Amino acid sequence: MFLSNNQISDIKPLESLTNLKNLVLNGNLIALKTCPLKRESICKW
Repeated sequence: MFLSNNQISDIKPLESLTNLKNLVLNGNLIALKTCPLKRESICKW
């Protein structure tokens, strides 16, 4: 899922998306760069 360059500041609600293979979040307002998913390698900052 590509969510780059939006105004996302809270990614906690994404933790329920357990079937994600890739999550791209660069260019957002996320303060804590902590992946909410079990496999943290999925998140790309």
